[in-house]
Amino acid sequence: MKMRILFLEANAITLELENDLCYYAEEPFDVYLNGKYYASKLSNVFSIYGLNPNEEYSVKAFDDEITFKTLNKKLVEYNTPKSFSDDSANINEAISKLKSDEVLCLNGAYNITSLEIFDDNKSIYLGPSCVLIGETDRNKYKIFEPTDTANGIVLGTWEGRADRAFYSPITVVGAKNIHIYGPGMVDCNANNSDFWIDHRTMRVARRPKGVFIHTSDNVVLEGITVKNTASWNCHPFYSNNVSFIDMRLINPENSPTTDGCDPEACSNVNIIGNYISVGDDCIAIKSSKIELASIYHRPSTNIVIRNNLMAHGHAGVTLGSENSGGINNVFVSQCYFNETDRGLRVKSQRGRGKDAVIENISFDNIYMNAVKTPFVVNAYYKAGNDIVDDRFDMEAHEVDDKTPRFTTFEFKNIKCVDVAYGVGFFMGLPESKIESVVLKNIEITFNKKAEPGVMAMTHLNERFKGVGFVLRNISNLELDNVTFIDSPETMYIKDNNVKIFSK
Repeated sequence: MKMRILFLEANAITLELENDLCYYAEEPFDVYLNGKYYASKLSNVFSIYGLNPNEEYSVKAFDDEITFKTLNKKLVEYNTPKSFSDDSANINEAISKLKSDEVLCLNGAYNITSLEIFDDNKSIYLGPSCVLIGETDRNKYKIFEPTDTANGIVLGTWEGRADRAFYSPITVVGAKNIHIYGPGMVDCNANNSDFWIDHRTMRVARRPKGVFIHTSDNVVLEGITVKNTASWNCHPFYSNNVSFIDMRLINPENSPTTDGCDPEACSNVNIIGNYISVGDDCIAIKSSKIELASIYHRPSTNIVIRNNLMAHGHAGVTLGSENSGGINNVFVSQCYFNETDRGLRVKSQRGRGKDAVIENISFDNIYMNAVKTPFVVNAYYKAGNDIVDDRFDMEAHEVDDKTPRFTTFEFKNIKCVDVAYGVGFFMGLPESKIESVVLKNIEITFNKKAEPGVMAMTHLNERFKGVGFVLRNISNLELDNVTFIDSPETMYIKDNNVKIFSK
């Protein structure tokens, strides 16, 4: 079995097994470093730390051996005494002084409000003992105003619109060539704050993300754990060439709107080898609401999501609902979804705009365990703070510049074990139907003991159990080698004009 290098630094490397398995290798395997046993691993993506700069190494796993040389950088230990209040200023000063051929190495626990990375060519290593602990008092955070900009793009935003927003514990703005990596942790500490209380009400400013990356290029986050975030865990915004590799993004199941990784209007994004267990969507690809999209015209494009394990979120991988700039060229493969509410879902609504087109999306080779509803395409998505207005009319509207469009969606080579509510919920707008959904090489079993529940978040709040497919305002459904190991209680709930093709 071959390996490939995903990430290389002065003291670390991340490798990926080249196989067709979902997140896990078939069995535990031994890794050898320079011919000596290093560790036993189980996942397809793994990292090695503690290497020396500018030194040649070999790594062997299975029958493949790969040789490499670490980067020639100086490891600079951060030795400033802990302040016991807010260590942000001292760490930020060390970051600002860091040269391009140096790595700042952090070990130990530090209290922070925000590490600010606004300059190019910075490498920051969070060592095995490093814990960056987020401030719990919102009044101590700096604020981005909705009128603030960097590189011509608004800085203060919230859920796809301009708004007052707090700095994040890690804030990267307008920077190039940034590496933040290692086995250490960023504990944003929101569980000990009031950020999760009455979370939809803005108090002073909108809740901070865990990591905010704004108009930056060539940014890699590798290895680190980011947990207990006030809102979204990692939020790259109008950035290019951003990678999230072998990370752990962790929030409690009941924490509010704490998504895992949400690229917004970004291009060339890699999300590979991560463990994500959060209180909302594990990964949600966005491109802003119409107010910003009509100004910047930036889709999210060229996004690779591979070898991730996603657990306990509202969905595994979501496209939308802030998709007014469009989303295209998204490739999801070799992912393992464990007990998420939904698996692969598209969510949108009236008013997102004519550029809110989602196309060239590939969902391939995925394992879903106890996912309540594996497939959702929902044009009537209702967020928790949405009022029921004319966006949710069931009658057709006139097509105008605010009407989104729904193309063809293909889901293939997927195993769904213990489905609870139903296999697929596909609901377009009557004036903008879903063109086609193709399910190919899908195997399904049902959880016969499941209670009824909500397949998709709409204003109708319908509850289902053991359903095959709910089909409304969709032109075609194609089933190619779709195997039901258990028969659904109801195969189709549909309107009369959908065409179903079964092979």
